[in-house]
Amino acid sequence: MGHGGVFQQDDDPEHTAKATQEGLKKKHIEEREGPSQSPDLNPIEHLWRELKLPDARHQPQHLKGCGLERVFREEWTSILPEMCTDLRPATRSV
Repeated sequence: MGHGGVFQQDDDPEHTAKATQEGLKKKHIEEREGPSQSPDLNPIEHLWRELKLPDARHQPQHLKGCGLERVFREEWTSILPEMCTDLRPATRSV
């Protein structure tokens, strides 16, 4: 990919389609093999994990519309800025 970049995508059908694969090959873009959802390559996955953890106070599967949005906003605002800062070193080592 040049300039030290790494190209990796998930297993979405559009990404694995024959036309997509041929286009990548034509442009000489090599894909990196690995898991389709790696938190080390996509640091926000660590934050999504925090939001997805089961919480006895909130049961999102029973919430809809505004209730679900309210719970999401509450949980999102509970994420400390330090947690986001701590995510950066993980991607540097990959």
